[in-house]
Amino acid sequence: MKILFNSIHLFLFSLYVDFYKYRFDRAVKKRLKNGKDISTKKLTQMSDKCYYLFNSFIEKEKRLRLKM
Repeated sequence: MKILFNSIHLFLFSLYVDFYKYRFDRAVKKRLKNGKDISTKKLTQMSDKCYYLFNSFIEKEKRLRLKM
């Protein structure tokens, strides 16, 4: 039962990571389309959070595989 719960949690977390990455990509494309600089503080923070979320997802996936 716990493995099922962890699997569902991992799936929902992956959706969140994908959604956040989509928001970041959309923000970068919008700035490039408008000819603006992409090295802003907000985009850097979004990029850092994307990287952190992705690494967290990978670690959670590894832990779940070890439990199986």
